[in-house]
Amino acid sequence: MNICFISREYPPQTGWGGIGTYTRIIAQALAARGHAVHVIAVSNTGSAFEYADHAVHAVHVHRVLPLPFPLPQGKALYRFRQAARAFAFNTLVRLSWAKAAGEKYRELAKTKNFDIVESAECGAEAFYVKPRDGARLVIRLHTPWSMAAKLDRIDEGRFDTWLTGYFERKTALRAHGVSSPTQALASILRKQWGLSRIVCYPNPLDADSFSAPALPGNYIIYTGRVERRKGVHLLVQAYGMLIKKGIDMPGLLLVGAPFGGIAGQGPYEESIERLIDSLGVREKITWIKKADRDEVVRKLPGACMAVFPSLWENFPYACLEAMAAGLPVVASRCGGYEEIIEEGRSGVLAAPGNAEDLTQCIERMITDTCLAQTCGQGGRERVRVLCNTDAVVLRTEQLYGECAHG
Repeated sequence: MNICFISREYPPQTGWGGIGTYTRIIAQALAARGHAVHVIAVSNTGSAFEYADHAVHAVHVHRVLPLPFPLPQGKALYRFRQAARAFAFNTLVRLSWAKAAGEKYRELAKTKNFDIVESAECGAEAFYVKPRDGARLVIRLHTPWSMAAKLDRIDEGRFDTWLTGYFERKTALRAHGVSSPTQALASILRKQWGLSRIVCYPNPLDADSFSAPALPGNYIIYTGRVERRKGVHLLVQAYGMLIKKGIDMPGLLLVGAPFGGIAGQGPYEESIERLIDSLGVREKITWIKKADRDEVVRKLPGACMAVFPSLWENFPYACLEAMAAGLPVVASRCGGYEEIIEEGRSGVLAAPGNAEDLTQCIERMITDTCLAQTCGQGGRERVRVLCNTDAVVLRTEQLYGECAHG
């Protein structure tokens, strides 16, 4: 098959999160199976360029620059353009990238004869893609921006967030196939977007590519973007409570870039810094704010456990990678975590948004070495089976085949 992925995120240049990690892993796995794979991703260098990603088999990567805002021109529409920039600025930023990706896709499609085009729903990146000559559009659900923005309380305006959600839904509804790594997100979007059929199968990850530590490390670790919906404020609060109880706590290592500003409160980064100072735990907490995925992977073996206290989550690679590295994990009892973690066997789940319950779960994992060992070993095996790349690729090929011949 000839396959094209459209993903603003694609490591290493723009490997900002789980969408980029998923896209690279699945693209390389499909290429290894003999498919011709192209990826259209954003350029952060100021110029467009192309290269072959040879990590496994060649994936052809096309980096493009966003285009000007997709607004009608002419003097008569000046006030409309001004209003659009004022009330829908962030949606226009997303559409300017989507339009560039759509134009690059049409250029490539003239000679590549794509069978499948896959893109995330987040940000409506495939909105301008019009598959030609039998090519089929597949949308992979990660978490819509319109949903994430509400959880993060992002201060970008209700209309702006709603409009992005409109384009996300419209793109998903015209797709020939929709897939999700979790039943949790599929259930929500079936109701909210009216998607009639969503195929569910996990995201891929090779657990054996991670080194499991021979002995427990000396710090608790959190990896991922530091934003409100990830619940990092709850982790800092729980850590402070444990220190106050007089428990001999290992250090806490946060690895991830700060993201988002909460309406009426300023940047989330500043609220976390203030919280750390107010609890008097500055000397016990280290925050690495700039780290690529390779550095994150290097930090995992030195940890004794990982904590992911999200308010809601789909299928987070940060948690999967920690489990693959053999770390006992405490996460929230919400969304995809409940489909990933088996309570007491591959991790422990805390009530979402509840710092007290999170405190108890962390204390339990710290003090019960038998539980920690069981969850560490069980978590690694869980990822090995659940996220087996070969199995996920077969499910992906099956969906592609159904879309191509349906």
